[in-house]
Amino acid sequence: MHRIERLYYNYTPAALEDKLVELLSSKNDSDVILDEDENWYIHVFHPYLNQAEGLIYSINVFDPLPKFVIWSEDIPLGLAEALKQLGKVKMKCIITNAVRRIYESINPEYYHKNGIYGKIKWRFGRSRK
Repeated sequence: MHRIERLYYNYTPAALEDKLVELLSSKNDSDVILDEDENWYIHVFHPYLNQAEGLIYSINVFDPLPKFVIWSEDIPLGLAEALKQLGKVKMKCIITNAVRRIYESINPEYYHKNGIYGKIKWRFGRSRK
């Protein structure tokens, strides 16, 4: 096992959750855009925060509940392995809590007043490409 893959093995479940929240909420991508005046712009965005912002207000409206998508390619191999070592139930609990925290960061007041906590659904996506 490589040193990087072992990095997460000493983490507690709470630390793994914190790391997952950090990784997902700090993930960013960028696009280079040429406008009609031929000016170039770099547009930086945070896909997971943008996704949460787009979904949070739909949770109490849509049936079935919308699913927050986590792209497998964004999770470091070592973190994924450390989560799997905890077992399926604990892993799902940690990921669900991480997604809850991301939703809560978008609009804490709305999150708490509208009972979003118990309505979190997520899934893994294989590839964005």
